[in-house]
Amino acid sequence: MSITFSTTEAVAAVCVAMLVERGRLRYDELVSTYWPGFAKHGKGNITVQMALSHEITEEIAADHNKIREILENERPKWEPGRRNGYHPYTFGWIVDQIIRHADEKHRGIGQFLREEIAEPYEIDYHIGLPMEEEHRVARITVPTMWDRMSEVLHDWRDTPLSRAVNNPSWLQAVAQCTVNNPEYHRLEQAAALGIGNARSLATIFNLVTTQKLLSEEMLNRLQHHYNNDTDVIFDDTIAKGHGFLYLPLHRAGISPGTKP
Repeated sequence: MSITFSTTEAVAAVCVAMLVERGRLRYDELVSTYWPGFAKHGKGNITVQMALSHEITEEIAADHNKIREILENERPKWEPGRRNGYHPYTFGWIVDQIIRHADEKHRGIGQFLREEIAEPYEIDYHIGLPMEEEHRVARITVPTMWDRMSEVLHDWRDTPLSRAVNNPSWLQAVAQCTVNNPEYHRLEQAAALGIGNARSLATIFNLVTTQKLLSEEMLNRLQHHYNNDTDVIFDDTIAKGHGFLYLPLHRAGISPGTKP
């Protein structure tokens, strides 16, 4: 298994969509309707859709109550709804809290995913990895000099290594990869610490597209983005909505004109 980084966001978005279909959430409802404490410091007008579409931004681990308090007392960095900027880690904490407050059993994202998707369909994917599964997780390493040289011999301008290292250019590989810390793998971090493999991710989204998890009506709804403005973090136009990013996504090297 491996950490799936931002792909975790899409899995979390599926969990949110399931709660919307059950009537436990509405995309256009205020976050504070479900989570009253979130309304502090000018955040009372933020909707679930805005939170899922990166139109708010704040800054922040295993104590979800402490995280809740931090998020409640944080002030937005700009007026909600006026700008959008990719904020992966706080996105993960916020989505986890929305699910905890909306779910009738008050489950976190990890428990919800496990009980509603992973266990019923025998999918090997986790947000909050059990310690007994830690030995199965691949460790991330920095490319060696030989790795770099072997790619340069082919075409350094367009190799998997150069694309991975320079996308985005400001996020560089470092020698000490904190995501290799087993303690981090325990966290129910809905934006960056999902752990599984390609087959498990493919199975989850096959369940979505074949309407095993969501209805055709919801699937059609998810086809449409909520905003398509310049992301102030990436300085690029990225369509977002319902917790997903939509194509065309130029930064990832996907050709323009591709449909969501």
